[in-house]
Amino acid sequence: MNCLVGNSWINQATEYLSDRVKFASNGQLLLRLYCLSAAISIGLSQLLVITLLLHWLSFLYFQPRCERYRFLPALSDMIVLSCLSWSAISFGSVFWGVDSLHALPEFFKTSVYLLFPFAVFSVLQATDDTITVRQQIRNCVMLLLLGQGVASLHSIFSEIAGVELRPGLPGAVTESGQLVLVLPLILSAFQEKARPYRELAVPAAIIVVSLALSYGSGGSGIFLLLKLLIASIFGFFLVFYMRSLTKTQRIVAIQQILAGLLIAALIINLKRGPWLAVFVEFCLLSFLLSRRIFLATVAMSLIAFVCLIPVQQRLFDSSSHFQIAGGRETMWTLGAELVQRYPLGLGPDNASYMRELDPNLPRLHRHMHNNFLNIAVENGWLGLFAFCWWIYACIAMGCRAWGESRRASRASAERSLGLYAICLATALMGWQIAGVVEYNFGDGEIRLIAFLFMGFILWIGTFFSGRHQRSEELLSDN
Repeated sequence: MNCLVGNSWINQATEYLSDRVKFASNGQLLLRLYCLSAAISIGLSQLLVITLLLHWLSFLYFQPRCERYRFLPALSDMIVLSCLSWSAISFGSVFWGVDSLHALPEFFKTSVYLLFPFAVFSVLQATDDTITVRQQIRNCVMLLLLGQGVASLHSIFSEIAGVELRPGLPGAVTESGQLVLVLPLILSAFQEKARPYRELAVPAAIIVVSLALSYGSGGSGIFLLLKLLIASIFGFFLVFYMRSLTKTQRIVAIQQILAGLLIAALIINLKRGPWLAVFVEFCLLSFLLSRRIFLATVAMSLIAFVCLIPVQQRLFDSSSHFQIAGGRETMWTLGAELVQRYPLGLGPDNASYMRELDPNLPRLHRHMHNNFLNIAVENGWLGLFAFCWWIYACIAMGCRAWGESRRASRASAERSLGLYAICLATALMGWQIAGVVEYNFGDGEIRLIAFLFMGFILWIGTFFSGRHQRSEELLSDN
């Protein structure tokens, strides 16, 4: 009897794990929860990703072999090849590096998360139709923006109060790195329905009010209460404004509010690399989507520079901060020397070996504050080449999908997917621009969002390449 019950339970579990519809539904739920928590809780977001990966591997395991490959990208795809190449080179650097026992666990940890883009691809691939996939991506984008908006609100009020509010969220470095990835999606969220000048009014008001209230953070009790009173009045005004709108207009208004909060938090965090990355992202996307956004981006940047003394000071201090003892100039010089000494790399997470060359470096400096230099130091020249190939493949696939989508009608699902593709590709490019002065590839909370975007681009690019191939086959038949 017990054997029969056990076999019945196993059969039910196998049937559940192999069911495509249930996998798609559960995967969508886990992705939405991850997007909402990515900017708020490090532990929860990682737990959700691990749960998704386990569910994905179980689903693939119980699929018939002939069906399994339907839910995986083609091995010949450039993103897949470049990712596998980088992973193989990184694995090799574990053994020809300086500390294999330390590098091996780091390699396995990174490799686990490298599966995330492919799990995202499978979730979308298991979905029934293109319109449903578009809605899934849109939901993920909105929840990602919403979670980032909560984190931005936390940063703004912490700056107003002069102390970090509890519970504490990921710090300014991680938040700014995530904003580099998330902010381009603001433009995709508007879905090309924007009347740019009208839609920029609400974000501009939120940015102005947030920065004005954060000026002279902290202060006396009366001054702080006055700022909180002004913030409350402004909040009530926004609520009253939204109540006068229709349901569709409220969705746009929420996007506007989130745009203002995210940009205000980006300015308040005073991180120069993310500033440059977001400026470049918005300038590039403005030429593709709306030239007026370019004017607004330049105008906002000039106003921030002219009116905000902390912004001026941060920019003027760039040279002195670069040359400070134990700073980036010192680390980059040591990194260049390590690349010459160890052309095959030191192994994952072994960049801190630079202290062997300069024991006076602060102990907190464990990496090179530069994605490309850090990867060259840890994975060698081959690893750097594979990494650049990988990032280029993702950006190129997004750009190709955008080009293909321009042939579709303006209101079609294909046009929306192409818009998401170019915004996601631009976000990945901005990620690497910010990575010139920060090792944001080593920040897991930032890297997971980038991997999520790679999964989206992989599916969208595969969809358009498949459609293009089908069109060519029809033409040849005719």
